[in-house]
Amino acid sequence: MIRMIGRAMISRPTTILIDLIVLALMAFSLLELLHEFVGLPGHNEAKEIITDVSVIMIGWGVALEERGSVRDVFHLRGDGDDAWQDQIDQACHGVGVMLLLFGLFAEIFEQIVTLPKTVLSIEIFRNWLLAIGTFFLVCGLVVLVGHIVRLVAMKPGPGPAQTGHRGNS
Repeated sequence: MIRMIGRAMISRPTTILIDLIVLALMAFSLLELLHEFVGLPGHNEAKEIITDVSVIMIGWGVALEERGSVRDVFHLRGDGDDAWQDQIDQACHGVGVMLLLFGLFAEIFEQIVTLPKTVLSIEIFRNWLLAIGTFFLVCGLVVLVGHIVRLVAMKPGPGPAQTGHRGNS
């Protein structure tokens, strides 16, 4: 029963579904940030939006990065489809690292804005710092779109180790 739940959690369709949900949250958040930057010069919600989306990116990035480890935890190796699952692991690992890093950088720039003025007075740079944080969210969105396309286009077959080819993920 546990193995079946684990297999369902890390399946390609589940990964694509969660990718799409995270992508939608990111897209709607970026639209809200755009509205805030254009229409509301105070950027009152921008810090919160960047923080919230960053946390989601970091969390999903770690889950993607560690897909292979999750397979180990649920004892899902040796079922005859290891080459296929290894291809999916490889596709998820690099994207997970990128989402993690982009989320962390977005959060770092948002947190700089919240430092007390006694530590660092950045009021004249506030808009730039929030824009840089937003840029990292956009980078994460682009990476996630590419990941969805790659997962949808993947066909079962021998992995890079079996073909002798090692691609960049």
